[in-house]
Amino acid sequence: VCPVNPPVCVFVMLVLVCGDVAARAFGGGGIYGGIQISEYVLYVIAFFGAPKLLRLGGHIRIDLVVSQLPPGVARIVSAVGDAVCFVVTSLLTYYGINVTVQSYKSGTLIYQSLIFPEWITFWPIPLATACLSIEFLLRLLQVREPSRERSAIPL
Repeated sequence: VCPVNPPVCVFVMLVLVCGDVAARAFGGGGIYGGIQISEYVLYVIAFFGAPKLLRLGGHIRIDLVVSQLPPGVARIVSAVGDAVCFVVTSLLTYYGINVTVQSYKSGTLIYQSLIFPEWITFWPIPLATACLSIEFLLRLLQVREPSRERSAIPL
């Protein structure tokens, strides 16, 4: 469901930072705006990595209590957790869209190395939280066994 590939973003950031360092080392002025772009790429990685991790079951899940419950009850508890997460990420999507649209309408600019509209920095939030909402909805529709997911922190 995620439209952005975080590993590709990491590669772009690697090229920008290494290129900037190499350009400075060989007497150039570096890549204009390279560090600023890398900062925003890092932000995109964080937001778009979350839906991918959720889909793969690689997110942090502390299931100390759920793992001790009978399978039927554990499924219900997991479904309730997914429902709460669906509601929260849907609200974040809604507010993220509002903030992005307001910024677009206001025409606010960011002045750093590069000058560009502020809304460009906001669009990843509603898009990534919409992807998370879809992932949580898919989890709700499947209601997977909690034991089938990998736990990032085995307890």
